[in-house]
Amino acid sequence: MAAGGIISLVRALPLIVGSVLAGVRDLRAETAGLAVAAGRTQQDLPMRFVAWGILALVLALAVFFWLAMPTPTGDDPPSVASTLAINLLGAVLIVVFGFLFVTVSSRLTGEIGSSSNPISGMTVATLLLTCLIFLVLGWTRPEHRLTALSVAAVVCIAASNGGTTSQDLKTGFLVGATPRAQQLAILIGAISSALVIGLFLVVLNRASTVYSTRNLPQPKVPIDIRPLAHTEYAPGDPQPYFVWWAQRGNPQGVEPGKYLVDSSGRIRYLVDPGINGNLKRRDDGTEVRKYDAPQARLMALITDGILTQKLPWLLVLLGVSIAVILELSRVPSLPFAVGVYLPLYLSTPVFAGGVVRAVVDGIIARRTPPHQRPSETEAEMTPGVLLSTGYIAGGAIAGVLVAFLSFSDPLREALATWQYRTHVLATSATIAEAYRQAARAELGPAAPKDALDRLAREIGELNADRLRAALDVPAGTVLALPGNKSWVVARPDRLAGIAAEALGDPDQDATLYQLNVARLVLPAGTRLSLPPWNAPAMGMFALLVVILAAMGVRWGLHAAGPSATIDPTAAPNPVP
Repeated sequence: MAAGGIISLVRALPLIVGSVLAGVRDLRAETAGLAVAAGRTQQDLPMRFVAWGILALVLALAVFFWLAMPTPTGDDPPSVASTLAINLLGAVLIVVFGFLFVTVSSRLTGEIGSSSNPISGMTVATLLLTCLIFLVLGWTRPEHRLTALSVAAVVCIAASNGGTTSQDLKTGFLVGATPRAQQLAILIGAISSALVIGLFLVVLNRASTVYSTRNLPQPKVPIDIRPLAHTEYAPGDPQPYFVWWAQRGNPQGVEPGKYLVDSSGRIRYLVDPGINGNLKRRDDGTEVRKYDAPQARLMALITDGILTQKLPWLLVLLGVSIAVILELSRVPSLPFAVGVYLPLYLSTPVFAGGVVRAVVDGIIARRTPPHQRPSETEAEMTPGVLLSTGYIAGGAIAGVLVAFLSFSDPLREALATWQYRTHVLATSATIAEAYRQAARAELGPAAPKDALDRLAREIGELNADRLRAALDVPAGTVLALPGNKSWVVARPDRLAGIAAEALGDPDQDATLYQLNVARLVLPAGTRLSLPPWNAPAMGMFALLVVILAAMGVRWGLHAAGPSATIDPTAAPNPVP
């Protein structure tokens, strides 16, 4: 990733130099009052607006670093002058790297397209260079890592907005828009989207954060709570606790992470985040949806590896060599690198879309004479591309909507009740008998035994996770354990708590559930979800998939016909 970003930067150096010189000329002309009055479609925001914006950005980022920097730990906390130098250097690096990479992003997006914008590579390159500068200066503390990550994050957003701005201004030129009005609208949109998306991420992370008291580590060295200033509450616990961030290689021998510590220095809670967290169940057995962020893991690996001088440089240089070989073979290294570190379930749909595109292009090539085949630019303007864009946007919106379901357990239960047909138990029954009752009510009393057993198994598979997490086992219940053993429940609890007490592992609740489906009793009024798909419904769904696929191929093949192209050199149509 870093090699690909640096290669893109080197290739764009002539463009960068030209853009810098043009900006300096505009600033000098404006300062000297020599700016020539331009038409409406040539009016941009003044360069002094940009200059004051850069100054305001430097000051705002310096203040942010000062407020967001964690409380220093250890015997040699940095001085005020050192902290101020870190903050100012971080702000200056953001402006310098942001200026360079925004130029790269802007030119590549304007000349080639947003799909060729190497945002990830430029972000990794920024993080690498920033961490190397900090390493040379001897800034390797946790607060320095926060500064380095913040520099890379702001540069990433700046480069992304640079490409978006170029795309918008290019489109506006073709339709005759006013650049100044577009730039103000982009500024408002960037600020509002940052606030909204930031709030969404915070809410998602908090909703899926787990506060666990099970299997807490025992520090080898007592935790010094004197430098710990921040306090936090655990859900359902009115006692405030100190927040202790365990760093890699800490003298206490504790795994890195966030912990809540009491006044005696004892660890009371492990705080597992919703984003990139590991615990998928709370202590009461309820499941929690976690959100993977592979790029964030990559950034953390680079930052910790460089500043702690434990980065496996052999693997890094091997990756650089692979990127160079790919570039020499005229294969873009950045998409290849993205496919390497992204999870397979994310890259597989991209690969499937590429296969569909290759098939469509092959059909077009066979049906169309060489002189009538669309160029690469024309192929990117076909209805098939618009259809694919709609799929991407729809998938993103659907993903956000699905994520909102994790905010409330009652909401998920209500939607599950609406999604599936349900059977309500009229009387209390064991779990196994309840499954048979639901199957008998669905198929009728005269249904064959094998059909009843098959449907009962399907109902059991559909309801097992929900019942296992929500079923309250009363005191005195005798449960079967592995190895022909038994366990008497001493107090009302859920299966995860009983599994932790009886088997030493809350994740063994699934085994406990399977062994006791004939003993655990469901109360009257329990709703059991029934399989929603039957043969006619599956047929309709398959038909819908075939129709959508046919529409995609049809729109893709439309590229073979005559397509209207826009001449960028033509005079734009004025827009009121």
